Amino acid sequence: MLAKKAKIMWTSIKTPAEMSGKYETSFYVDEKQTGALTDAIDKAWEEHKGSFKGKPQSLGYTYVEDETGVPTGEVKFKATQAPQSANGEYTFSVGCYDADAREIKKEDIPNIGNGTIANIEFEIYPYTFKTNKGIKLNLKRLQILKLEEYGDTNPFEQEEGDFKTDEGNPFESDRPEGL
Repeated sequence: MLAKKAKIMWTSIKTPAEMSGKYETSFYVDEKQTGALTDAIDKAWEEHKGSFKGKPQSLGYTYVEDETGVPTGEVKFKATQAPQSANGEYTFSVGCYDADAREIKKEDIPNIGNGTIANIEFEIYPYTFKTNKGIKLNLKRLQILKLEEYGDTNPFEQEEGDFKTDEGNPFESDRPEGL
């Protein structure tokens, strides 16, 4: 499946995320795509659950609520990919492409920040684990359309004030010699 022009959050595809040990991204899409994606996931769940009477462990999406528990109308999708299979034999990665559909080498993948706009390819993967069943979204590829680079950026703008670090600092003359 393909999510087009998704707003992505908490994305880790260059290296696995520290907390989960997986490649991952959460994403939001427009209302039309949200309906199509949730319908496809729900259909896969109905086909997979069989006689299972419990709730799915996961569906790959959640309805977003505000701090008081009221639904906001947004749906958050989460796609992940383990770097290795359960037996450790295979090593997986997530392909990354630029807006011109050129593949980006793993070492050149930028620090993808929250708010980046991307196309996301994933597959709907029904699973059974012990007594649980659910749906997982397997992350396959990501195409960056508009990058919001993650990093330590300066949030400040020039402001009115008398403290300056270059010429004209009124505190400079108050500094004892040798400091």
